[in-house]
Formats: sequence, structure tokens, C-alpha cells
Amino acid sequence: MVFIHGKKREDSIKEDRKNEQKLKEESKVNSYLFQQNLAIKNLLKTETTLGMLYIIDEVSKPKQIQDPAADNKAKLSAHVQLQPRHHENVSASDISVKFLGLINVKTVSDVYDCTITGLAETDTSRLAVADCVNQVIKIIDVKQEKIVSELKMTSSPWDLTLLLGGQLAVTLPSKHLIQILSFSNGLSNVRQLKIDQKCYGIAFIEESLLVGMAFAKVKIMNLSEKVLKTLDCGGADDVSYITVSLKLRCVYASTGSYVIRFNISDEAVRQYMHRSLIMPNGLAVLADNSISICDLGNCNIHLISQNMKSGRIILQAAGKRMGPFCMALDSEEKKLYTCSYLSCNFINVYNLK
Repeated sequence: MVFIHGKKREDSIKEDRKNEQKLKEESKVNSYLFQQNLAIKNLLKTETTLGMLYIIDEVSKPKQIQDPAADNKAKLSAHVQLQPRHHENVSASDISVKFLGLINVKTVSDVYDCTITGLAETDTSRLAVADCVNQVIKIIDVKQEKIVSELKMTSSPWDLTLLLGGQLAVTLPSKHLIQILSFSNGLSNVRQLKIDQKCYGIAFIEESLLVGMAFAKVKIMNLSEKVLKTLDCGGADDVSYITVSLKLRCVYASTGSYVIRFNISDEAVRQYMHRSLIMPNGLAVLADNSISICDLGNCNIHLISQNMKSGRIILQAAGKRMGPFCMALDSEEKKLYTCSYLSCNFINVYNLK
């Protein structure tokens, strides 16, 4: 009897072990490798909605309920992590400019009065500022009107542009370098990109940097320092500033006494000169692809039509210290920020209507 019970127990243990082994096999954890779909990697740069919602009426045409992009634009920009910003809401058709006030950019650690040569909007409440003479990059909260972070450079910065993932690219002309910075948790150095000559204006589009160079050249390069293309603006002046139009896939560059437009495929499309345009510098593209230009020589902001055949003055500054040299445009808040090249410790703030 004891033998029979022992045998049954042994058979039961064997069955339990088989079941245990089966469970182990069935619950085996697999390893997976995620391969990113490159086609939609940057989808949210240009697309903000899944589609449109319509009411279908038997006796009428479909009626559009609403455009979600308009209502959700502010929410989307807060959730999409730090994408380079482009100006989609402000057009030149009936634009007017009203002065709102000044924001102080000088800190106690600054040795000299500030000379601001670069402005870039990081979000609707903050600006990145290149202080050339004090060799500092600053982040300014424009709502609180205070500097929230600053970082000393190894030489004088000129211009800066927003990259993906909470980063900035800053040109350092005398060092022939582009400094990559992170600003997600305060400003910090990330790495450097070497370039073969002095570099000035800078912009970012389609994962490529567009860099204004000496001798009227614009270089298109990737973030691994590989030069993809070189554009020739003609002449021998430095390319001071660059901006881009995503809609037209065009590059705009200010050099000498004119502004030139290229398309991405390396063709010079059009050159704009005007008897009243003396020293074009900072640039911004509006929603209708007209271009606003800081004209330091005349202390004004000049607006050029999309076809680059006509222009007009939309802002005349009162004196050299208010004269615009570089600019940043907040299309959502419809605000324009400008700085003077002369020693000036303030950013000028304007409302666009």
C-alpha cells in the first residue's frame, strides 16, 4: 500500500515538472528591436491635424464644423517637444506695428553694455539671445521679463537657431565653429561642429543647417559636419543672416545691400535691391511668404513681397539705439522682438496687427 502511494506521488511530481516546464516555455520573454519609420519622423513639424470633421446633410453640401489646427495650435506647440518654429499666423496684407515696451537683457556679470546680434524664439514665452560683446548666450522669459539662464562662450557668438530636442546651434565666427547647446535644463554645451571659415547667420530646415559665410557663400550641412551644398550669393560681403520658408522650400540671405533668395535645389531665384535699403540684416518670413528685413542703415524694418518685386517700410525706429539689427517673430502671440547693433541693453517688443 505504501509502495502504491509512493508510486502515485512520484508520477504526480513528474507531471508537475512537465507542467512547470511547459509554463516556462509559454511565458518566455522575447527581445524586440524597434525600427523607426523615417517617413513620419518629423510629421508634426508640418501636420497638426488628423483630418477635418464634416456634418453630412441630405439636402446640402458637407459643412465644416471647425478647423482643429487653429484651436489646438497653442496646445500642440506645448506638447511637441521643442520643434524649430516657423511663422504661420502673421501675413503682410494689412500688417501694422505698435511698440509695446523694452525687456532688459543686461546682467550683473556683463562687463560691457550688450550688443545683441542674434535672437531665436524657443517657445511662446522664451527667447534665446546672442550677446556678442559679452560673449554670452542668454535665455530670457519674455513674460516675466527676466533672464533665466546664461552661458559663457569661448568667443563672440553671432547668430543662433533652434534645433530639435531642446537644442540650439550658435555661430562663433572667429573660431570657425558652430556650438551646439542644450537648454532643456538650463544652458549647457553639447558639442562643436567645425567649419572652414568665418560663419555668421544660421537657420535649420529638413535636418540641415544653413550657414552664412564670408565672401557671400551659404553652406548647407548636416549635423555631422558634412557639407551638402554651397550656394553663391555673388559679391564679396559676408552673409549676415539667413531665414527659410518651409512652404516654398526657399532660403533667404542678407548680404551687402541686398537680399537674395534660393530654392533648396541650388538655384538663385531672385535678388532684391531697393534704393532705400542700405544695410539689410535680420530676416523673418511671414505666412504669405513676404519677408521682413531689419535695415540698420535706415533704422527701419522693410517688408518685401513674396515675388520680391516690391517693398515698403512697416516700422521706422526713433534713433540709432532703437534701430533694428536682428529680429525674432512670435507668430502665435503676434509679437516682434528686435535689437539694435549699437551698445544697447534692451530688446524692443512690438505688437503686430
